[in-house]
Amino acid sequence: MKKSLVDRFWDKFERPEEGCWPWVAATKNGYGCIGREDYWLSGSKTIYAHRLSWMLWNGPIPDGFCVCHSCDNTSCVNPDHLFLGSHKDNMRDMFSKNRRKSAVGEHHGKSKVTRRQVEFIKDLVLQHGMTQSEASRIFGLSRNQAHYMIKGKTWKG
Repeated sequence: MKKSLVDRFWDKFERPEEGCWPWVAATKNGYGCIGREDYWLSGSKTIYAHRLSWMLWNGPIPDGFCVCHSCDNTSCVNPDHLFLGSHKDNMRDMFSKNRRKSAVGEHHGKSKVTRRQVEFIKDLVLQHGMTQSEASRIFGLSRNQAHYMIKGKTWKG
């Protein structure tokens, strides 16, 4: 006989006496996830484990709400570490705890130049008197892109 979603949920996390209850099965973007049997109704083949945990202990999640982690551990399913909030609340919590991890510099997916090239552009403009427009053309950038790189506003190494 096939196990229910709830029974499968109980098998997939550790439950220490204190602290986080880490999910030890499949993950998606760092969050625990588990396959749904009702995916043909829900439109999704998986459900995030922390959302399922919230529903098991607290009931339905209101439309438009996120299940947020007070512990900042995306694999945690401990209901004492979860709270409801809007997307805005979740983003505010992330920024207030300095948890935003965004790719910068040459690690950003849209970066056209490397850190060494940015240093070269800065050197051409600041030390050798080349205009930002001239330096930007060398690397196929706009003058504004070069300007913001030189000022350190958009490009961090």
